[in-house]
Amino acid sequence: MTRTRRLLTWILVIELLVTSGLAIRRTSRPAPPRVEAGQLVDSITDDDFRRLEQAARDGSGPEWRELATAYAVYGFFPDAEACCRHAAQLRPTSFEVQYLWGIVLNRLGRMEESNDRLQRAILLGTGRQARDCWYLVGRNLLRMEDEKEAESAFRKAAPLLRARYHLAFLLARQGRVREALPLVE
Repeated sequence: MTRTRRLLTWILVIELLVTSGLAIRRTSRPAPPRVEAGQLVDSITDDDFRRLEQAARDGSGPEWRELATAYAVYGFFPDAEACCRHAAQLRPTSFEVQYLWGIVLNRLGRMEESNDRLQRAILLGTGRQARDCWYLVGRNLLRMEDEKEAESAFRKAAPLLRARYHLAFLLARQGRVREALPLVE
């Protein structure tokens, strides 16, 4: 009889430990921000938000990035930024997360932080991805009125037509028309 009691006691202890561990794991996961879109989006989009929120709650970096993207597309930038921050903790070497976070920070008017994220993305990305980032860094620097650094960033992104346009505009604005003309021709 005592063996049976001991066995049952051990089974109960193990069950309690496993259940407690699962409960702690579940409650220690951060909950994604819940956008109360109300009248701002249709019911299908709202359902998609809920589905993405649940996937992020249960998942890892890619799900958090997907939720951040959805929030950013619909203009919920503070919520998108919170999702990007968490996605970056889960996947710090993801180009996509750093790039999206840089864009979201830009939309929030936080250009210095945006440039920091975009420069991290540059280190993680390919040639085209890096040029896209340099272009955005240049735009941020123009908004911050740092023309010298903006010019440098646009030169690094110069294979992109839009970067050449901004570089030519910047040079013309500085009275350096001779340098600007070949860029627009």
